Amino acid sequence: MEPYSDDLFWLVICGFLVAFVLAFGIGANDVANSFGTSVGSKVLTLTQACILATIFEIAGAVLIVLSWFISPVLSGTVSACLYWLVRRFILRSPQPLTVGLRALPFFYGFTFAINVLSVVHDGPKREYHLLKYN
Repeated sequence: MEPYSDDLFWLVICGFLVAFVLAFGIGANDVANSFGTSVGSKVLTLTQACILATIFEIAGAVLIVLSWFISPVLSGTVSACLYWLVRRFILRSPQPLTVGLRALPFFYGFTFAINVLSVVHDGPKREYHLLKYN
C-alpha cells in the first residue's frame, strides 16, 4: 500500500473528526472552569457566560492562528534586515575580513544577551521545597 493512497483518506477524515471533538471538549472544560465560579456566585447568568465564552474562545483561536502567521513574518523580516546590514556594511566593504572580525564580538554579545534574556525571563523556576537541607 502506498503512503499517500486514496484508500487511506477515510482514516485522515476520521482522525480529523476525533481531534476536533477532543479539542472541543478540552475548550469546553476550560470554559467551564473559568466561568463556573461566576455563574455559581450569580455574578453572571448562564446565558451571559455562554455568550462571553463563545466570544473569547473564538477570539483566542483567531489570535493563535494569527500568531502562527505573524511570528514567521517577523522572524523573516528581522533575518532579512540583518542579512542586508551584514551585506551592506561588512561583505561589500573594501576589507571584509577586517570589518567582519571587528563586528564579530558585537554579534556574539547580541546573541549572548538574547539567550540570557530568554533564560532570565522564561527560564526554569527554582523549586525551593526541593532544596531543603538536612
